[in-house]
Amino acid sequence: EGNTALHHLAQTLSSETEASLKVLTNSGLSLEVKNKAGRTALLSAALSLNLEGVKALLRAGAQKEAVDHEGLN
Repeated sequence: EGNTALHHLAQTLSSETEASLKVLTNSGLSLEVKNKAGRTALLSAALSLNLEGVKALLRAGAQKEAVDHEGLN
């Protein structure tokens, strides 16, 4: 799938692991990196039904308008 560490984190992100998200973004990792399907971490979190992850990524500045190769957002 071409997922990055951020994509994997997004699928299981919770309030307990939100600090890991801050470490990645503070090191310069873009929240808008896409995997091979064109999905950002935000879309990965949403497709995993991870509401806490979606909220954390939005707080961190993820763009909710991003669209994957299938037109999902």
